[in-house]
Amino acid sequence: MDEHNITTGNQTSALFRALGKANDFFFGDANAGPTFAAFRLWVDGNIIAAAGFNRAQIKSWLPSSLRVPDSDIDHWIGTVAQDLLDNLESLKSELKPTAPLPAGAVETTEEDNGDGEPDDDRNALGDEELLEFLFSRGMLPSYAFPTDLTSFLVEKLVKQANGTWKMEILERPQQGIGKALSEYAPGRLIVINKETYRSGGVTANVLPTVHDRAPELFDDISELVHCNTCSFVRDLENEDGAQTECPVCGGELERTRMIKPQVFLPEDGRALPEDDREQEITYATSAQFPVPVGANDLPELRRLGPNLAFEVTTDRRLVTVNKGQTQNEASQGFWICDKCGRAEGEEPAHAPHERPYKIEFAFNQPKPSKLCMGTFQNVFLGHVFATDLLLMRFTLAPPMAVDTSSPVVLRAIEDALYSISEALRLAASRHPQLDLDPSEFGSGFRIVPSNDADQLHLDVYLYDTLSGGAGYAELAGRCLNAILADVLKLLENCPAKCDRSCESCLRHYHNQHLKDRLDRFIGAQLLRYGLSGELPRELTAAIQSADLAGLARLLQLDGFTCTPLAHVDGATVPLMVARGSHRALIGTQSGLLQEHWDGHSLAQLLGREQGRVLNEFILRRNLPDEHQLIRSLFPS
Repeated sequence: MDEHNITTGNQTSALFRALGKANDFFFGDANAGPTFAAFRLWVDGNIIAAAGFNRAQIKSWLPSSLRVPDSDIDHWIGTVAQDLLDNLESLKSELKPTAPLPAGAVETTEEDNGDGEPDDDRNALGDEELLEFLFSRGMLPSYAFPTDLTSFLVEKLVKQANGTWKMEILERPQQGIGKALSEYAPGRLIVINKETYRSGGVTANVLPTVHDRAPELFDDISELVHCNTCSFVRDLENEDGAQTECPVCGGELERTRMIKPQVFLPEDGRALPEDDREQEITYATSAQFPVPVGANDLPELRRLGPNLAFEVTTDRRLVTVNKGQTQNEASQGFWICDKCGRAEGEEPAHAPHERPYKIEFAFNQPKPSKLCMGTFQNVFLGHVFATDLLLMRFTLAPPMAVDTSSPVVLRAIEDALYSISEALRLAASRHPQLDLDPSEFGSGFRIVPSNDADQLHLDVYLYDTLSGGAGYAELAGRCLNAILADVLKLLENCPAKCDRSCESCLRHYHNQHLKDRLDRFIGAQLLRYGLSGELPRELTAAIQSADLAGLARLLQLDGFTCTPLAHVDGATVPLMVARGSHRALIGTQSGLLQEHWDGHSLAQLLGREQGRVLNEFILRRNLPDEHQLIRSLFPS
């Protein structure tokens, strides 16, 4: 402003108006204000030129150890500067110079109340404002510097003085795409400035003059190979179509097309009436690290314990996906029109439908039809990004349960991994060397089948939510021993002494949809096994008996005699169940152990007596099933 003698006040008093219109920047006179031509000359002379003053400054800021695609940091600085100019040139091609409104011209809107003033005083800056224009295209950083921004766009048509109807942006809240996949997903309610909208459209980030805003999304469509039964996602770059069976659980692999949303739009392009607040809530998965096909995709790991190793690995591609509602254990995805982007949760009738936005048109043109003739496609909404990982690999072998084709074993292992990954995220963020908001981290897991049928690999990873990595995962790797000690403490010593998980240990707002999967006890058992090789401990007979108290009450209602802490042949049995001349001895063991493990204290007695060692994991979640199992031991 000092160099170009721009008068402060009025237009420049608002931040987003300070640099003027996008058209003024790209097509304006260099002597009248900041322009692209002037900026290009400045970048060429000060940064791209080998002797440029700012190029030397930038080089002095950067550490010599910085990882860059080019071997020479100095050359890389010039490459980045040239890429910026090329991107701006590409954006310039989207615009056309527009003539300013005549002096004294008054705009009217569809909601004009007749006195020349619009009813809605929430008119926001249009897309022509330079800063808004650059934000909307991800050219400028927002909070935490996400590089992949997704908008929820609220628009309306504004009538110009010459009779042309032009689109104006009312609201444009933005989120990093990782959050937007859940919070802006079709069917969700979004409250903006006291108005409630329901998300009902998914489009590309194009100009409002484009009639069909969605085709660009379908031009860049990809395919996700996944399993509906477990968490398996196959390597995104593998094109082998022969694999149809999930290598983890044996289920059938599904192939679903996936698009990356750039802009979400409100249903029918408007706010909801006061009496309509229904919504469909769906969540994106935590970022998943696809399982490789064939060769191992990790460098040599460093040993942490007998069954646990780790490494910090860089530039790994992760995928986060919103698969829509689940019905009959199958992900339903979303139905998105391939022309206008209208979104539906269920397959709509194949007939013309209204667009989720209106179309600009000139005064001498007929008003465009509201109806779109596009076809609805069933897709997932997803995002692939590269970042750094702190990865820990558990190696399981008998007597630990390794048969993931068993739904019970698979569920127990996944719940343990969910619990460890959430605890790792919290403990790492609280470590004194990091001291970060937990949202700066993401965590996840994957199950990697081994070539050895008696061995199973489980990967738990921590990643930087900032695409490309911020160095937090690497720093956490340096402090990993202390962090894992805190993880174990968090899992084993909940301040509220909860039975599985609560807000005092593992639960928080961002993982509320996982509360049924979090179990701090089974998570602690798996972590101890990795760190020390210690098998899940058998609980004392008194604790086993307390865990079996609910089962005993059900059996007593059926006429069985239940004796807790019974003494049989010199051994203490957690629960003895009797009816007539028959009796059964009952104990419990960890859900991470094989079903017929012979290391339980009742193993020798059960060689001579009738009874069962029940799975603690099932007992806590499906008591009626265990009740029927014990009843079946007795003659009817």
